[in-house]
Amino acid sequence: MNNKRRITGIVTAMVLAIIGTVALVGYVQSAKDQAVAQEALVEVYVVDKLVPKGAEPDTITSSVSLELVPARLKQEGAVTDLAAVGANVAATDLQPGDQLLSARLAPREEVSDDVTDKVQVSILLAAERAVGGALQKGDLVGVYLSFDPFDLDGAWPSTEAVDPVEPLAVAGSPATTLPADAPMAEAPRKSPNVTRMEFQHVLVTNVQTTNTPVSPGPEEAVVEQVTGSQYVVTLALSPEQSERFVFAAEFGHVWLSIDPATVSDDGTRQVTLGNVYTVVK
Repeated sequence: MNNKRRITGIVTAMVLAIIGTVALVGYVQSAKDQAVAQEALVEVYVVDKLVPKGAEPDTITSSVSLELVPARLKQEGAVTDLAAVGANVAATDLQPGDQLLSARLAPREEVSDDVTDKVQVSILLAAERAVGGALQKGDLVGVYLSFDPFDLDGAWPSTEAVDPVEPLAVAGSPATTLPADAPMAEAPRKSPNVTRMEFQHVLVTNVQTTNTPVSPGPEEAVVEQVTGSQYVVTLALSPEQSERFVFAAEFGHVWLSIDPATVSDDGTRQVTLGNVYTVVK
């Protein structure tokens, strides 16, 4: 009897051990499968260039590329087929590096043109600085800031030593020798002329003209002359951008260009007389 009980106990323990081992192996395998599934690569569309709010479907699809990411990094609603964009427009700005999400797309009638996340700043520009007067509300523009030389000595205290300049002898006059302790006149220091495309894909929120362009007569070419017209162009900028924009408007020069969201910023740089003839590769 005792032997039978002992054998039964041993068998029961072995059965429980086997069940426990099977359960443990199954749990480990499940966890491994789950980890492998999370690291498996899946296809998603990622934004390559800034796509502004309200951008049309063609702009959206041309500004994204198909990439492979681990499944655990795929966001809910990530677009995996560009056909899903359909006729929708960008409901908000799509930032480079973000996954294209269906939640950020909406029908045109549901997307407001109101700018609520940026400041709006206006500037008065001649026609040649405003793309010949062709700008319209809703356009995207590039903003160029240019500056004439600034007096650097008047901008901040100078700590740089200036090499003394030898006085020039005037023909017919005796040579002049300055005392060793005589103060030397320092040449004023100037910044170079400089231009840079500082902002890209900036939304134009309004355009007004200060006078009516001259319209051609019936016998003339059907092209409006904008000579003499000036335009008040209002742009939507971030607060930080608006500070630099206003500084350039006050103390420098501003030019605008048509700059669709599909245009890259490759090769842009600060241009001075020293590098204006060099090519960025």
